Amino acid sequence: MPRHRARQFITLIVLALTAVLSPVSMDMLTPSLTGMSSNIGASPQVAELTLYSFLIGYGVSPSLWGTLSDRLGRRPVMFTGMVIYTASSLAGAIVEDAGGLVALRFVQGVGGGAGATVARAVVRDIYGASGTTRGMAQMISIMAIVPFLMPLLGGILASIFSWRACFVAMAAIGAASLCAYYFLVPETLPVVGNRKDAQSTSVMGILRHPVFARYAFTNMFCISILVIFGANFAFITGSSFAFDSSRNGLVLAIFNGSIALGTYLAGWLMSWWGPRRAVLAGAVVCTLGWLLITSAAGAGSPTPLSLTPMLMLGGIGSGIIMALCSGAALTPFAHRSGTASSVYLLLQSTGSALVSLLVGLWLPKALLPIAAAMTGCGCLAIMVQLLLSRSASRPAR
Repeated sequence: MPRHRARQFITLIVLALTAVLSPVSMDMLTPSLTGMSSNIGASPQVAELTLYSFLIGYGVSPSLWGTLSDRLGRRPVMFTGMVIYTASSLAGAIVEDAGGLVALRFVQGVGGGAGATVARAVVRDIYGASGTTRGMAQMISIMAIVPFLMPLLGGILASIFSWRACFVAMAAIGAASLCAYYFLVPETLPVVGNRKDAQSTSVMGILRHPVFARYAFTNMFCISILVIFGANFAFITGSSFAFDSSRNGLVLAIFNGSIALGTYLAGWLMSWWGPRRAVLAGAVVCTLGWLLITSAAGAGSPTPLSLTPMLMLGGIGSGIIMALCSGAALTPFAHRSGTASSVYLLLQSTGSALVSLLVGLWLPKALLPIAAAMTGCGCLAIMVQLLLSRSASRPAR
């Protein structure tokens, strides 16, 4: 492997570590929601708020981190976010009440948002307009193994120690991310002659860009499916809320493993069909999986074993979308890649959290309505791909 390619690969590994804090923080804790709620005297609904509060903080913060990284540089913003994430994770391990934990999870999400925002901007800085989609797909493929392992690790930690051990593990991952980035990733913010021109693209201009909108909204509906699944997976698999933590982790691991498989397939599909058709194929596969589950739920009471192939189908489609949309959405933006990354993540996190919250408030906790809602999100992703402009990417700004 040529030296520069080896260097890029090492950088992608480090960026993947910083960008993966959302699935780490969600999937590691989800299997132990039962034990956590009983330990701090919270209802299952309050326990679920720890997931939503993290997602809201994670979704809102990129609007700050992205702009700052375009002005101050990638490194200082990344360092600040990682320190906030690590400190709040340690605090989460010792908090004693539900309200305090919900607040800390919000702060944790704010810190974690820096990692995801800056990592995507750095990929755009390094790979340029022509290589961003492929570089981002490679980074997400590296990240994909983490969601597969985190539910298993979270279930084991909760079973051997307690749910608090999950927060200690999160703090360790945050500290490792900070150290790796400090030593291995240089400053990548492009140097331009006219900084005012580089800052001229408004947030609304980014949001209205047809290429950005097509991929960002498709990804938002895909992530909505994953958040709904995470918040309702016990009902999707036909188990009770009191289902064993380690077995919960196994169910999530199987689903996340199928997502990982989708991320690996994404590069092959993009080489064959291009990013637009590959993303559309992913949306169709994802929707088909949940449509089959909806049909099975309407026909009777399917067993978890019978649902597994359909769950995997939905996960594979989601993985394809996640791997390709991020890079494709950022491709048109050179000097504002940090801000574009922040808008992308704002849609991803706050939009998906809102959709999932509405599903939780309006629909009963049963397989049929939940699966139907996830099928609807998949249909919306397909509609975005088909109805928004199919024009080629505009010249990089």
